[in-house]
Amino acid sequence: MSLIWVLIVCDDSFFREKLGGLIMESPNFGGAEWTDSSPMAVRQAISGGPNLAIVEVDSHKPGGFYVIDRLRQHGIPFMAMSVAGDPVATRRALDAGALDVFERESLFDDDTCRHLPDRILKAFEGGRKAVPGNNTARVTATPGAVLSPVAPSPARQPVGTAAAGVTKAAGIVAIASSTGGPKALVELLKVFPKDFSHPVVIAQHIHPDYVGGLEVWLARTTSFKVKIAAHGDSLLPGSLYIAPATGNMEVRGGGVLVLSAKQADDLYSPSCDRLLLSASQVYGSNAIGVILTGMGRDGVQGIRAIHEAGGYTLAQDRATSMVFSMPGSAIELKVVSQIGPPERLGQNIIKWVSAR
Repeated sequence: MSLIWVLIVCDDSFFREKLGGLIMESPNFGGAEWTDSSPMAVRQAISGGPNLAIVEVDSHKPGGFYVIDRLRQHGIPFMAMSVAGDPVATRRALDAGALDVFERESLFDDDTCRHLPDRILKAFEGGRKAVPGNNTARVTATPGAVLSPVAPSPARQPVGTAAAGVTKAAGIVAIASSTGGPKALVELLKVFPKDFSHPVVIAQHIHPDYVGGLEVWLARTTSFKVKIAAHGDSLLPGSLYIAPATGNMEVRGGGVLVLSAKQADDLYSPSCDRLLLSASQVYGSNAIGVILTGMGRDGVQGIRAIHEAGGYTLAQDRATSMVFSMPGSAIELKVVSQIGPPERLGQNIIKWVSAR
């Protein structure tokens, strides 16, 4: 593997030089350069074609997220370095496709500094492996950098309207996902064959600007026909439907999707609980529920409903979860049939469906 060149964008000279020094000392990296977030400096640094960028993010300052937008436009994978105690910035960076996030102030800790270069390398390599067929030494495009506010490609085959002679699916895979979810979704879904017999529906907590990017990412990295759901879509085998971030998505009889506005009692939008609960009501024991990494408990009641209906339920394990709260809460309720990393969960689903 060719050595990796890293761009560090940070407005605090101490932290950018500290991080730059750690990377320069590591034998796994070809070098590093660092700059502040001013537009001219960022344009010049990006023009050098770094393999990876690490960007300081602060929810009270727009500079870091401007840089992230520029990186996505150029297909440069990135990590984020958040200001300590700023979960909003962390969440926004992950929603935008960051490969990993660490706290800026952790650079004061010697043990963190010893292990940080390996963590950066692991995140970079993980982002590369998410792209099927990618065996290049220099990465100029990776799924982690695709989450941009873009429209669906007109060349992609449309899905959602049941044509004459098309058989609607007898089962469904309903997925609840939040913080750190986009990467977990790729790992879960990339193992499915093109002729998978069930549709997949996803409620991912994500900023509305990035839903189009998530659609593009999943279309590139999985074999599913992917679309952002529309009201009245018919669920078809081998198709994947992403809930819009501006409201809720539920399943109705006959395998039809219904969209609705966020309700007053919905803590999150789209609601994972509403989607999984509706899947249990329509598909019963043929429903498969998956709960991935995320904060809070959204999706837990929906997973329980699928479990009580006799369906198959799965949860991401602690080791691979960015945030273990959602899957951990479901596991504590003892309503989960399988626990594991996303890729293994996908393999288990395929085996379960094949055996029925």
